[in-house]
Amino acid sequence: MAFRRRPKQQTIEGTQPEADPELDQIVDEYVELRDQRIDASAAETKAKKRLLGALAARQIKHHETADGTVVDLVPTDEKLKVKAAKSESNDDDENELDDDEVG
Repeated sequence: MAFRRRPKQQTIEGTQPEADPELDQIVDEYVELRDQRIDASAAETKAKKRLLGALAARQIKHHETADGTVVDLVPTDEKLKVKAAKSESNDDDENELDDDEVG
């Protein structure tokens, strides 16, 4: 569901306050990124429903993909927990404790 942006309004000299082209460009960039995020959110919602349906059809609550991504069905409100696969560099970092963490 892509949003259609309205065409840029033509400027008529003397009828509008002074334009700030740099600010207009920043606004346009923000709007474009915001619209992409909204579209991605809608696609994510559809994918989540498909995944919930697939888990329900298979009657499973936990799945780990071949690359190590973990999916857990949380009992309340059919929520999902999806954790990205651990990379080797992340494994090393997770096993190290900071001085603040040592009890």
